[in-house]
Amino acid sequence: MSQSSGQFVFGEPQNARNKRSRARLRTVAELYPEVIDPALDDDNEPSCSAIESLERQEPFVNSVLAQHALTLLARLFRYGQIPCHGGFVDVANSRCVPLPVDPLLWRRVRKRGEAKPEKKVAHHKGT
Repeated sequence: MSQSSGQFVFGEPQNARNKRSRARLRTVAELYPEVIDPALDDDNEPSCSAIESLERQEPFVNSVLAQHALTLLARLFRYGQIPCHGGFVDVANSRCVPLPVDPLLWRRVRKRGEAKPEKKVAHHKGT
């Protein structure tokens, strides 16, 4: 991830009441399961501190993400619906790509994650 970019996703965790709802906003873990996969962590260190975060990331990236998220939340409260439930923001290039509310896209993303073959470990026999 670039030092000048980030993402935000609104989602509703699945439970017994909304399990079959097509309108339920998928969580980031459902759309991108790799974000919660501990095997993909670069190290076993805990999340970085606020100071480390400020050193690694360009200024105001988090505030820009928060403003986008708050604007989307305000639209949801005002109009009762939203066309997207997140976005990918690149502050350096002044770009925001929305994450649309799209059950077909969600299904494709989920299938993409399911279709990934497991990594096979090659065993080498010593001579």
